Amino acid sequence: ALADLGTPYGLLLDAVTAVLPELTDADRAAVAELAMDGPPVESVGLDPYPTCPSSEDSR
Repeated sequence: ALADLGTPYGLLLDAVTAVLPELTDADRAAVAELAMDGPPVESVGLDPYPTCPSSEDSR
């Protein structure tokens, strides 16, 4: 897709992948599984039930 867009980043990606070893069948299966899972969900430090501060809390 980067090459189709004509961005210089496509050339950078080509250079990096040129020095990497070929993907194995196990690698391809792992990549497909990750793609099916979708992006990771970040929940560390997030309150699952946020509450509004009461007037007592602000004193």
